[in-house]
Amino acid sequence: MALTLTSSEYTHGGNFPARCTCDGDNVPPVLTWSDLPEGTAELVLLFEDSDSPGGTLVQWAVFGIDPAAEGILDGKAPAGAVCGKNDYGRIDYAGPCPPVGRYHRFIFTLLAIKEPSGLGEGASPRDDVPYALSGKVLGQAQLMGKYARKR
Repeated sequence: MALTLTSSEYTHGGNFPARCTCDGDNVPPVLTWSDLPEGTAELVLLFEDSDSPGGTLVQWAVFGIDPAAEGILDGKAPAGAVCGKNDYGRIDYAGPCPPVGRYHRFIFTLLAIKEPSGLGEGASPRDDVPYALSGKVLGQAQLMGKYARKR
């Protein structure tokens, strides 16, 4: 079986839940994962806007997730995990907030790695992640949702 990433709030390719956006509560959706590859030592979760006018925009990065964690269940990173710096310069979740009337695709990517990444709080997904994960990725799963602001 391949690594899977799902949400009880939307399906892959479906509409991103409004409560998880800048128009709602701005909290991450419920996410669960399963079928981790054998030997997974750590999980890394990235959340990106793939349609940002300036290129892909990192909206959330979570490192050091214990493989025993079931997912994102209560609107925050699992216990023991740390957040990297998003493209807003913050270390928290930034929910979808595209220009009014334009659908953007928002993608969660879950990476299973075979040894600890060594990434700490505030690490840069752009500068630090590629080097820290090089040669360590055992599996990857994605979950994409679309969102357009109406006001």
